[in-house]
Order: sequence, then C-alpha cells, then structure tokens
Amino acid sequence: MKALAYRQLECFDAGALFTRVEGIVPAPETSHAIKAVIDIALDCKKKDEEKVFGPDFVLGALAERVEPGGTIAVLPDGVMLNYLLRRANPTPHPDAMPAIVAMHGEERMLAAYRASPPDVVVLVHKDTSEGGYRFFGRDYARELFAWIQSEYRPVLTVGAPPLRDHRFGIQVLERVGSE
Repeated sequence: MKALAYRQLECFDAGALFTRVEGIVPAPETSHAIKAVIDIALDCKKKDEEKVFGPDFVLGALAERVEPGGTIAVLPDGVMLNYLLRRANPTPHPDAMPAIVAMHGEERMLAAYRASPPDVVVLVHKDTSEGGYRFFGRDYARELFAWIQSEYRPVLTVGAPPLRDHRFGIQVLERVGSE
C-alpha cells in the first residue's frame, strides 16, 4: 500500500463527478478516496488490467453474508456501507467517532448495542486524531470495543487489521453463535 496525495480541487472535482454519476454527495474527506479510485481505474484501463478494490470486495462479501433485513454496524465511521447495502444499524448510533461518543456517552451507546446487537460489525480503519483520540477501541470507546470483541468473531479481513497503526484495513465480525 502506498500513500497518495492530491490537490483539494482535484478531489472536489472527483466528488462532483461521483455525485453526477451515483447521485450521492460525498463528504469532502471521501472525495480524496474517490479521486484515488478514479485514478487507479483509469490507470487499469490504460494498462488493460483488472483490480479488486477492498471496499468493493467487502461490499460483495457483506451482501452475501447479511440477508436483506439484516443489520450492520460500521465503526468507528462508515455509514456509507449501510447505505450502499441497504442494511440498517439497529442502534440509534450510526457511528462511533469521538465527538459522537462524547455527546451520547459510551455507556448509553453500549446499552443500545447490547439491547439491539447488529448481525455484523465492520471495523474500518480510521485515524480519528482530529477528534482528540487516535483509534476507536484503543484511545476511546474501550468498553464498547471490548463488548464487540467478546460478542463477535472476525470472519474477513481486507488489508491490515484495522485500528492498530497507519495501514488501512477493514474487518468484518459476526456475532458468536450466529451460524
């Protein structure tokens, strides 16, 4: 994996293109990833080669694993996966970013997850330092993360294990005994 850097306007142009094609307005941060995917896709087209993108692979795996009407929680941030899959988060907490955890309270969030546990939890790597804490489960929301680890087991990891270092990764976890 390598880091890519783009100018802000290039990313916003990619986000605008995404909006015209998909009908979804991405967040400014997401536009950076969209720009990277567009560039990679254009490079593949030029070289006449195919690539499987991690999020696309994960979407396919989740669509097969979680039936319509099933539930998914994407943490600390990634509600777009819920939207694309048309699978709800069964709690009133669509993400677990530092500000959301501070505003709602970790105890209240944990109670909601215990009361309505999702069928699947997806951990998406995100450095949340801009919110004052680097990683979900390590630097904040430790009790919620510990509950997830005790109730769920990893069934798929794409990239690096998430929320550990600088490397990107996505991990899909299923409830223990849900087979």
